[in-house]
Amino acid sequence: MGTMQQTAKAATMINEAPMNRLSLSDRLKSYKRTPGSLLVMLLVVLSAVATIAALIFLILYILVNGIPEAIVAGVLTVLIGRTLMKKTMKERLGFTHGVSD
Repeated sequence: MGTMQQTAKAATMINEAPMNRLSLSDRLKSYKRTPGSLLVMLLVVLSAVATIAALIFLILYILVNGIPEAIVAGVLTVLIGRTLMKKTMKERLGFTHGVSD
């Protein structure tokens, strides 16, 4: 019986509105009191929009033009280099200090 009451209580809590939500007018009043917060919020929104725009641009550029050969060659070079530079090879070459695996 206790489980049903807990389930019913959880279901009613889901439908309740949160108590700590601010309305738009409350936010605007808060920004009027502290204009620095408004500036920081605008900078955060602007940087988020710029980041999303750059990501979309890169994805579209790659879809239209394909993956450049230089990137493919660079990735292959790194993979081959990491494979060849095992711990024993690093020790033989003297790269034992300050190099992580």
